[in-house]
Amino acid sequence: MVLSPSIPPSPVTWGYPRHAGEKEKPIRTAKKTQGQSKALWMKEVCVAQMDAMEFMIAAKEEDILSETHHFRLLEPLRALQRKSYERETRYIQPKPAICVHKWSVSCRLADEQGSPLSAMEQDQLAGLHGKEFTFVPCIRTPPLHFLIKSSMLHAKVCLRFEIDYELDSGEREEVPAPDCDGASIHLYRDISKTL
Repeated sequence: MVLSPSIPPSPVTWGYPRHAGEKEKPIRTAKKTQGQSKALWMKEVCVAQMDAMEFMIAAKEEDILSETHHFRLLEPLRALQRKSYERETRYIQPKPAICVHKWSVSCRLADEQGSPLSAMEQDQLAGLHGKEFTFVPCIRTPPLHFLIKSSMLHAKVCLRFEIDYELDSGEREEVPAPDCDGASIHLYRDISKTL
């Protein structure tokens, strides 16, 4: 307990309840200092701020889902990404938002116009759990983990998501995800690794 020189030390009482045949043992109880009161007040303020942030996030997700498409990238990828070398785990993590009953997503590499790359070039994309994912119903999905291998020849690519889904109404469809601004990725090599 840290006390300011201007604040007198708080009174301390000593004593323990007696049990049969036991002597009194000391315990220490002290009044709260101003610092402890301020810490409790700060904790309450932080909790209130967190509640407000959660409300804003929920409102943002509702806005995203109320638009015409069922799928959105909730957090766009950075425009500049580094390729992943062998035995390295440098994942890119797109976070989709959904409003469907049951769905699965497969991811493929595409050029800047959205056309899928060749089968050999598709091997340059690797997922932590493969390239196809099945999800349970929820508003926000966990991030997907992909890495792009260093042998990739293209300097700029896009992630193309193909979605097989079923709405709560029972409607089922397979569609490519709508194009999102900033979804193309510029790839560069880490020069320090090649020296």
